[in-house]
Amino acid sequence: MCLHCSGLGTVVAPNFDLIIDMSKSLNDGAIIFPGFKQGTWYYNSFVESNFFDKDLPLDQYPEDLLDKLLYRDGGKVVVPYKDGSFTTDYEGVIVKFRRLYIDRDLSQHSESTQAKLEMFTTLEPCDHCHGKRLNPQSLSSSINGVNIDEAVNMELSDLLTFIQSIHIEEVQPITDEISKRLTNLIDMNLDYLSLSRATTTLSGGESQRIKVVQYLNSSLNNVLYIFDEPSTGLHPRDVLNLNKMLKKLRDKGNTILVVEHDPDVIAVADHIIDVGPLAGNHGGQITFEGTYENILKSDTLTGQYLNRSLDFNMQPREAKDFFLCKLLIRLH
Repeated sequence: MCLHCSGLGTVVAPNFDLIIDMSKSLNDGAIIFPGFKQGTWYYNSFVESNFFDKDLPLDQYPEDLLDKLLYRDGGKVVVPYKDGSFTTDYEGVIVKFRRLYIDRDLSQHSESTQAKLEMFTTLEPCDHCHGKRLNPQSLSSSINGVNIDEAVNMELSDLLTFIQSIHIEEVQPITDEISKRLTNLIDMNLDYLSLSRATTTLSGGESQRIKVVQYLNSSLNNVLYIFDEPSTGLHPRDVLNLNKMLKKLRDKGNTILVVEHDPDVIAVADHIIDVGPLAGNHGGQITFEGTYENILKSDTLTGQYLNRSLDFNMQPREAKDFFLCKLLIRLH
């Protein structure tokens, strides 16, 4: 892993715009962060160094001087302290902020300080691995000219093609297993995803399908799986793929118990148990057991629902007005 970010790909960094106001001078409060505000010891260590014009807005500073105020360290400065003065090492605003609040173990700060710091920090791509999470040695290793970072950022369909292009006898069992797992994901219409995709960015439907594929990839059999409304959040087209996955899981020698209300999922069940007759404290009784064909013939509420037909309005209102919408696309 990248040692700088501990393999996370991101690092905590100062939120510059919440710490510094470039439109103001030092005397006008250009340093916003409360711990460095006017009158504090740290503030004096910046402004009493005699390096900077205290009345000049920071956005008018020469580049080298602004760099010294924010990012440089080294040298001694004399800071007024009580009735005398104190000599200390100079540190720029951002350098000092990093040393005091980011480079230290957060557990050393009080809870109130930690909460305050969240307002003045942000997550940024690691500037050592550039978000790739790995060290240079790992990234220098490649297969057919592709390293692991490039592989996990491929769309799954492209990654499958790449994996299947590896013809090395010693690793054939590994590539076959990877191909099988990728194929299962692609069969669930997830071919546009990449393995680098953060789970927090997945939709509910995507997460649901990945969970089903996870069980499908398991080598276990004679297992009872219980799914609670797995079709929730899925597009009707994806429900068909879900049914295929459930059947594959069953065909591996497992028992699948599905709590479901989607008619398309109910239709593929080998055995249906209908609980009712109504919801909540009006239910709790088994009103039907049997096949899908038989529940269609039953007089249960579910059977009636499955047999209902949709009525279409054959005489819709005539359009008497319209809106003209203009779509403007601006390219930057």
